[in-house]
Amino acid sequence: LSAEAAGRITKIFVHSGQMVKKGKPIVEIFPDVLVATLAQQEALLNADAKTLARDKRLIGIGAVSRASYDDNLSKVQQDLANIASTKAQLTQHFVRAPFTGKIGLINLSLGQYLQVGDTIADLEQVNPLYVDFGVPGSYLADIKTGRLVMIHSRAYPGRTFTGQVYAIDSAIDPDTRMLSLRASINNPNNELVPGAFVTVTMPLGQKTTVVVIPQTAIVYSAQGPYVYVQSPQNTAIKTPIVLGQRLLDNEIIALKGVKPGDKIINGGQLKLSNGAPALTQAQAAAFFSHAGNEKKH
Repeated sequence: LSAEAAGRITKIFVHSGQMVKKGKPIVEIFPDVLVATLAQQEALLNADAKTLARDKRLIGIGAVSRASYDDNLSKVQQDLANIASTKAQLTQHFVRAPFTGKIGLINLSLGQYLQVGDTIADLEQVNPLYVDFGVPGSYLADIKTGRLVMIHSRAYPGRTFTGQVYAIDSAIDPDTRMLSLRASINNPNNELVPGAFVTVTMPLGQKTTVVVIPQTAIVYSAQGPYVYVQSPQNTAIKTPIVLGQRLLDNEIIALKGVKPGDKIINGGQLKLSNGAPALTQAQAAAFFSHAGNEKKH
């Protein structure tokens, strides 16, 4: 919010961090001169209007000339124009919230002199919020307004905020080959704040069932990526895989090589070889406990 008129601050109506409604006054910039001018103009209008009303009665009987009547009519119209101009100037001396939002920090004091354009405070709309993000241009055919998006913030672990895409950029960025989107997020409790970084997830295409494995379980080699799968005989089976899209939480889709229910070994893979013994922690604990019992007997 910026000052549209120069002058001394005579009133501050809000405090830092306050929620304000559209139209609420924020500060008053010394309006007394304009208030007095307006009162003078309204008094002049009242007098000229009475004269015009009298002339209107007398012109019918020829007691006043048409020229005199037109002159008084012009005065009334000029009075109205002057009052409208003063009122317009007066509104500039009352800075009001142009929309409902939250006031930032106010670094003003009573008596401070403002120049035209001086910053008064920041006003941020907090509900709804808008999030800008980009997706690869190759997904252009799958993107449309109304698409659901899910927003995650580090400030609220485990929470999911939802929104919808409402605007799509008119062109793909030639440098990044990304398409910029903007989504609207409901934020009724004002938990998210403008300027924060968030992670945006936007489901595309049809729902399908996929096999997801942790990225830390993958071993990369010259022949391609692979994982170790625990066999029913508790041995490690080296299994080549074909990788798909990376997901959140350090997971990745396995397109080929493993199937639902496979036990993926995630830890110590570099010390394993194909056919080597492979036990879960629970199996290992049970085995060594059993071995210890046998030794006691």
